[in-house]
Amino acid sequence: MIKYVRKALILITPLWIIGACTIYAPLDDHVSNNQFYAAEDFQYTVVAESRSKLFLESVNGTVEVTGIPGLTEIIIQGERRVESESIEDAERHLNDLYVDVYTYNHSVVINTRQPSSCGGRNYIVNYRILVPEHWDLNINHLNGPVFADSLAGITDIDVVNGNVNLRDTRGQLFIDITN
Repeated sequence: MIKYVRKALILITPLWIIGACTIYAPLDDHVSNNQFYAAEDFQYTVVAESRSKLFLESVNGTVEVTGIPGLTEIIIQGERRVESESIEDAERHLNDLYVDVYTYNHSVVINTRQPSSCGGRNYIVNYRILVPEHWDLNINHLNGPVFADSLAGITDIDVVNGNVNLRDTRGQLFIDITN
């Protein structure tokens, strides 16, 4: 019966919330502290031509999105980071955390991917994203702040366990903050 209930809950849960890891892990893969970390920078560039919207689904970290007049490409950069009880364990689990970037119709889609069970580790992705200033944005973020600067399109930001900071942002704004 419990398995059935969990599956039913997942079906009605927004996909970006599913990405958050739980504290449940096999006993032999659980860490007791997060004093050490492993990190790796990343950068993706996508041509902006014929596109006009950015979708971001992220978990744990900071999101910074800045609109740039006349920009002809989207620049997605940041840091993937795993905090654990040893450097070796953090490095071993860094490949469990990754960023998916792809295009779909007239959109660029970015997803944070991490294990469903964190075993006491912290999985963090900090994003710095540059987009053309008139682009539409749809950001769903769990656990951390979102900073939006110099945006002029339709901006829809949904944050759970964090805050939203806007600067020089105009156009239609839809902000939802929980917790």
